[in-house]
Amino acid sequence: MKQCLSERFRQALFLKHVATKYITVYKTRINIIMLTISYKVNLYKIISFKSVI
Repeated sequence: MKQCLSERFRQALFLKHVATKYITVYKTRINIIMLTISYKVNLYKIISFKSVI
């Protein structure tokens, strides 16, 4: 019984570790995408602004 509990506990810890890793990677990707989008938007604004002048 005790061994079964410790095994389950270890599995839970492992899952938590994996989940944390995935969340970190996901957040980083979202940040990169957001930066890329804002960069492209700013670039577009600059280009359209220059074409107006």
